[in-house]
Amino acid sequence: MGPYLSEPIRQKESECGANDHIRFGVSSMQGWRKAQEDTYLAEINLVNEQGIFGVFDGHVGKEVAFFVKQNFVSEIQKLHSF
Repeated sequence: MGPYLSEPIRQKESECGANDHIRFGVSSMQGWRKAQEDTYLAEINLVNEQGIFGVFDGHVGKEVAFFVKQNFVSEIQKLHSF
């Protein structure tokens, strides 16, 4: 059957967070894939009351999506004054 299941996994994982200026909520579901390959970023404690949010699609492998999640903020900070 390849990278797909015979039926989707519908269990959802949810998380929320907040500080004095930003509130967020996120929910994910594995679906038809044999493993969850996607991830998200919710960084709400940057300077000047800023936040960064992103969803990274694993595209048949979680490694790149998780690498981007781990390095995205520091790379953006190198380019801009956050």
